[in-house]
Amino acid sequence: MYFLLISCLFLYIGFIIYNKFNLLDKPKEYGFKRKPVPYSFGLVLYFIFLIASYFYGVDILGLYYIYIASFLIVVIAFVDDFLNLHPLIRLISQLLLASFVVYNGVQLTEVTNPLNFEIVSIGGFGFLVSVLWIVFLTNVMNFLDGVEGLSSGVSSVAFFTIGILSLVPKLHLIDQSNLIVLTFLMSAICFLAFLFEFPSPNPKFLVGDSGTMFYGFLLACFSMVAGGKLFTLLIVLLIPILDALFVIFYRLSNKKLPFIGDRNHFHHKLLELNFSRATITLIYFLVSIILGLISIFAWNTYLKMISLIVIFVSFTYLIYFVWRRSKV
Repeated sequence: MYFLLISCLFLYIGFIIYNKFNLLDKPKEYGFKRKPVPYSFGLVLYFIFLIASYFYGVDILGLYYIYIASFLIVVIAFVDDFLNLHPLIRLISQLLLASFVVYNGVQLTEVTNPLNFEIVSIGGFGFLVSVLWIVFLTNVMNFLDGVEGLSSGVSSVAFFTIGILSLVPKLHLIDQSNLIVLTFLMSAICFLAFLFEFPSPNPKFLVGDSGTMFYGFLLACFSMVAGGKLFTLLIVLLIPILDALFVIFYRLSNKKLPFIGDRNHFHHKLLELNFSRATITLIYFLVSIILGLISIFAWNTYLKMISLIVIFVSFTYLIYFVWRRSKV
């Protein structure tokens, strides 16, 4: 009940403010004939998350570093959505904010060897690996911003999957109560955004970079809070991650900055093959659900590793095939 009331209130206020101050997208620049809609609505979603967290009893003060860092991620991305900041400014700010939360304890310190299930410490590399993981996933979810609802739908499944696994006591040594609430809250927020963004016939608002980077930043943090769930996210987000790696490699090989946008993403290639935007969004959403189920039922690290390898090989070929076919 709290979530519905908070969501309705902030969405209503958001629509009024965004329309009053003309914080709208520019559909004609992208060849769309629809009316402009509120853009960079991720800022509104952040406040829904903050207030809902309070009403559901989350220890906000104890997790202040996550709330502060994610707010700054949202604000910087919001400014970028309208003023087009230089990519290096965004990257440096992400590195600093990721370092801030890692310094305060959101850090990967050990991993499980999938061959013998022994816990292996990664020592001093933990800080660097954790920062890079947060920055990478923040941008992976932002790369999905090319089609309406993609990032919101995929993120909803990813948060829900982490939440489900957090409910299993035998998988954790540390209390997961805060994480359970936060992951299910974010899953609901992302799904709500997915419904409003869905391009059929037209979206009601767009979360923009402020939304997609908000999703990615929190997913990365939550995957390391009170027990790593990196394997889980690697499975659920395998298509976006593979796509991001492929595009980054392609841009670097062509001597371009990896964070400057182009139309070489997997969803762009599907558009070139005449898939509708709504169909692409649904495909990503349904595939994410299937991968989420696999990651839940592959209950130990060994099964997750086997699943990851099989899916990795399959989707690598799929992405390459679609990419090559779109060039024909």
